[in-house]
Amino acid sequence: MFHDVRTLWFAVVVAALAATPRSGLSQAPRALTDISAPVAYGSTMLVLVSDEGVGAVVFRPTADGGATYDFRYEGNDGKKLEGAGKPLFETRNAKGDLTGELYVKAGPISVGWSKGGDSKGFIYYTPEKVQAHLAIDHDFRDRMQRVPGGEDRIVPKLDLQRFRKLKAADHADPPVKP
Repeated sequence: MFHDVRTLWFAVVVAALAATPRSGLSQAPRALTDISAPVAYGSTMLVLVSDEGVGAVVFRPTADGGATYDFRYEGNDGKKLEGAGKPLFETRNAKGDLTGELYVKAGPISVGWSKGGDSKGFIYYTPEKVQAHLAIDHDFRDRMQRVPGGEDRIVPKLDLQRFRKLKAADHADPPVKP
């Protein structure tokens, strides 16, 4: 029935789109180069990496199908920013155009967003400009964790500098002395 992998892939994509409720996909990616990806609220931390720095974002659903998010940003220049309770929502104007707060912003890093249901949304990004990584949301902040024996210990928040884009010189081995 399917003569090559492309035909099979096309059939799978068409079937998936046909099975997706239209209310779940509010909009298409903003540009042909954008990648779309689902984000689960309440369990996922999104780590966004650009040439300027690294941002971490966690999401919470709102009653109207939108979301709020908190972010941390650390620039390659040492600049640090934090924000909490930033709203994300969609509305349609009289012409039927999509409006609202449609971008997740962590410092200068920005990716598109759309609602996807009560507990998830979608992000849209261009991987040549921004890389997206996933982590568990409880690593967004420092937290206490009970260890065997009943002691509590502080588990530090995710170190965003681990994701920083390194220059080629940063990857070079140190010179070897003869």
